[in-house]
Amino acid sequence: MNIKSRKWVRILLLTLAPFVLSGCLSSLPEIPGVGVGAKTQEAESSQTGMEGNLDMGLAALFQENYIEAHSLLTPVAEAGNAEAQYHLGIMFQFGQGVAQDYRQAAEWYRRAAEQGNLLAQTDLGSLYSEDWPGLARNDSLAAEWTQRAAEQGNRIAQYNLGLFYANGRGVQQNDTLALEWYRRAAEQGDPSAQLNLGAMYARGQGVPQNYVLAAEWYTLAANQGNDIAQKNLGLMYLSGDGVPKSEALAYTWLRRSADQGNMTSLFEVGLAHYYGRGVDQDKATAAEWFKRAATQGSDGAQYNLGLMYTNGDGVLQDYAQAARFYRLAAEQGNTDALNNLGVSYREGKGVPQNSVLAYALYNLAAARGNELAAGNRRQLLSHMTPAQVQEGQRLAASWREGQPLPRHTRL
Repeated sequence: MNIKSRKWVRILLLTLAPFVLSGCLSSLPEIPGVGVGAKTQEAESSQTGMEGNLDMGLAALFQENYIEAHSLLTPVAEAGNAEAQYHLGIMFQFGQGVAQDYRQAAEWYRRAAEQGNLLAQTDLGSLYSEDWPGLARNDSLAAEWTQRAAEQGNRIAQYNLGLFYANGRGVQQNDTLALEWYRRAAEQGDPSAQLNLGAMYARGQGVPQNYVLAAEWYTLAANQGNDIAQKNLGLMYLSGDGVPKSEALAYTWLRRSADQGNMTSLFEVGLAHYYGRGVDQDKATAAEWFKRAATQGSDGAQYNLGLMYTNGDGVLQDYAQAARFYRLAAEQGNTDALNNLGVSYREGKGVPQNSVLAYALYNLAAARGNELAAGNRRQLLSHMTPAQVQEGQRLAASWREGQPLPRHTRL
């Protein structure tokens, strides 16, 4: 049995960008000119007072004195100041100095957004893109407000609008427009947009497939620390798609991604150490990386650990541990793991011997196209009674991927 490698999977990032908090303070009010009438002076004095409250409210907000900030910003917002309205929206969204209230947050964002406040438009679009307590998801409004901000040049809104077009949320699905909005955000340095633009070039989605351009956009995102871009770039260096093949560079980028906890990269770094690809071969180190990936749910890593414990390869031979890791991978539908767990039950290695469970596992793997399991099932049939076969079939028919596999039989 050989340690399994995984095919390169190019992942399109689908998470909405985070909300942005404005860091801008209003400018100091101008000093009224000499000879202004009393009525004008009174109005300007009132305006000056409002601007003073805005400045003090924002200062209190940035110092996390939320109750004071709310008290100072509310009258300014009610008087129509878009900046105060926007920040009140943030406070209600995140429960800063007030009870968290998404409906109120949306209302304050809307008031500011209707005055053209760029960040309010962006955050209102993001808010409507999900379901919140008291505020239902509304893809149409989400796309509308996001587009307004995107057209004003906000890179986060441009990225989010790309997502809407890519997924057909609130707008008609359109890969060409998704690509265009990703490009606008990517050219402003947005790493998520750079990642998705690279993914579209790699897939040939909305644009002719071009691995060279995919690698260029991945590199920009990877250099900003995006772990998925780092992973994809590492896999491109491993395969030589769009870049010169280099196991050393592949390992460098995969390791950077793995150090951020990316599950696929943890698995790939394990493979690199197992085979000595771009790094010295060290199977014990490979096992440690596989364990980290397995903890995150990588069925490939779980299966490989099962093999290593079966064969005493880089770890001490331990059939019970092998069966444990095979089970974890098998419960995710990994057909090789289903077969090998079946072998464990047939031979009684690491688990109690049980031909019925072995037959059920072979059945599940064979039904998913595993020819080795189909052969093992045929061999086992000659040693089973009709009642055992029927029980094995019942167990296989009742199992669903993601559920715990049976450990006991009726016989």
